[in-house]
Amino acid sequence: MPPPQLHRANARAQPREPRPAGPRRLLPAQPRDPAPRGQQADLLPAPAAGLHRARGGARARRALGLRRGDLEGPAPRRGRRGGAGPAAPGRGRPLGRRRGPRLPPRPAPRQPGHARGPPAPRPARRRGAPERHRRRALPGPERRHLWSLRPGQAAGRAPLRRRWRAGPRRVEPRSARAPLRPLLRGHDPGGHVQPRARGREPARRRPPPRLERRAPRRPRLRGPVLSDLLVLDLTTYLPGPFATQLLADFGARVVKVESPRGDPTRHLPPHDAEGVAASFQALNTSKESLALDLKTEAGRDLLLRLSERVDVLCEGFRPGVMERLGVGPEPCLARNPRLIYARLTGYGQTGPYAEKAGHDLTYQAYAGALSLNTDRAGFPCLPGVQSADLLGGLTLVVGVLTALRARDRDGQGRVVDASMLDALTAAQAIHTLNHRAGLAARARSLPLNGGFPCYDLYATSCGGHVALAALEPKFWGAFCDVVDRPDWIDRAFDPSLRPELDALFAERSRDEWRVILENVECCFAPVLDTEETLADDHHAARGSFGEQGVAPPLRFDPPGRVPRRPAPRRPGEQGRALLGELLELGEDELDTLEGSGALG
Repeated sequence: MPPPQLHRANARAQPREPRPAGPRRLLPAQPRDPAPRGQQADLLPAPAAGLHRARGGARARRALGLRRGDLEGPAPRRGRRGGAGPAAPGRGRPLGRRRGPRLPPRPAPRQPGHARGPPAPRPARRRGAPERHRRRALPGPERRHLWSLRPGQAAGRAPLRRRWRAGPRRVEPRSARAPLRPLLRGHDPGGHVQPRARGREPARRRPPPRLERRAPRRPRLRGPVLSDLLVLDLTTYLPGPFATQLLADFGARVVKVESPRGDPTRHLPPHDAEGVAASFQALNTSKESLALDLKTEAGRDLLLRLSERVDVLCEGFRPGVMERLGVGPEPCLARNPRLIYARLTGYGQTGPYAEKAGHDLTYQAYAGALSLNTDRAGFPCLPGVQSADLLGGLTLVVGVLTALRARDRDGQGRVVDASMLDALTAAQAIHTLNHRAGLAARARSLPLNGGFPCYDLYATSCGGHVALAALEPKFWGAFCDVVDRPDWIDRAFDPSLRPELDALFAERSRDEWRVILENVECCFAPVLDTEETLADDHHAARGSFGEQGVAPPLRFDPPGRVPRRPAPRRPGEQGRALLGELLELGEDELDTLEGSGALG
């Protein structure tokens, strides 16, 4: 087995200077140049070499599992002082003994505290001197084990003082492990100075914790997705109730605050057998009703007290009404800084039209939507779906959910300003940009409002209508193949083709065209009425219609919505129970509020 060696890093082989005669001084440990290349002396690891110099390294050899004959050089002599002889085993020195008396170490020059580094190394204990525990902070489990031994204690025994150490306790021979690099005190294995706090012994560092990239554990959602929200709904008619209905469908607890006379939609015909208006039932299922007269001081005080307990307050009055009543955003947010105060109006809180009255038809007129929806004679068509109202309600929902997400991050409530006109104007962004680019936005001239014959409505022989939306070449090509008109392939956007298409669809009834084209990839659909829509197989498969009306437009997996409950039958049906639960009002207080007219 070759003798173990201590490898020095980043050092060139230079001849060792001759040692002067006479007594020697033990200097602070400094990096030394190795022996000439090819004549390197056998070296021992520094801890073993410095354990007990007077005994010639016998205990170090036992600690490393070596025998005396395994190392080159003459055996050390015992009891000799002075004279010539092999050098004593030290850090990076050949095996042997030092000769001559030892002198105290040379004092190190004073340096600033941050540059001093660790204290100077202590001299080896001389024979007969009082025993001291020599300790050094060196890396490696085997070095920690060796330096935990007291003088006179065998390396094979358990240390008298156990220290924290990483790795096994057993010390293996040098040849069985990776070679150690000589370290200067206060230097890391790379040779860089590591500043330490002054003291008797440098503190040992714990190994850094093991870092792993793990996905954060998210709490598993239980129940409806919005089940932790409490919402006050002060809106009427279609847009606001449509927004809060969506929140209720996905678990939010919605309290509808009505006037003692009730929401205006309660009085719109038709009514069901129990006298509930169909319009009110469609937009207020799964809600609880509380009737308050906000024109009374007691009614306004109840609303302010309720605003302290809820997450969201939705109102749909014209700008300035809530402020005049004293229940605007400022007093409500002063009582509840986390409140989301959502406002839905026709034209927004600012601008020349802000205080104008309006409904869906006027919003569509101001947004320019009616000018694009005309018949072939150019007369604007009255829309059958209140797109401005519905888009405004959806915009309010987006604003509320966005504000709630922001509140989760900063803990602050917000005021949400949504309007029907803004929502419908934003939905016409394509027409607006086309117009700015030079394509005039006129009725039946744009690609998707009658300008292309491949994207239009056509009458059939039975009086019904069909829709053809074959914009893409593959869809238009499939349609031309089915009707056996290959000469139409290049005329999809040619307005002169429309009379020929009118004549083609007038040859058959709507149902006949449905049999021919419904299963062809050409974007064809029959125009159904409400009765036919209710009986359609696709809606039945999706569960689009239920006992309480139309199902919510979103599906979650796992399901995140709740079964709908009937709308409140009368205004304030759950009022007393709600005030008793949320405000802890007693029966006498509730009777007083009902007597004053503040509670309906």
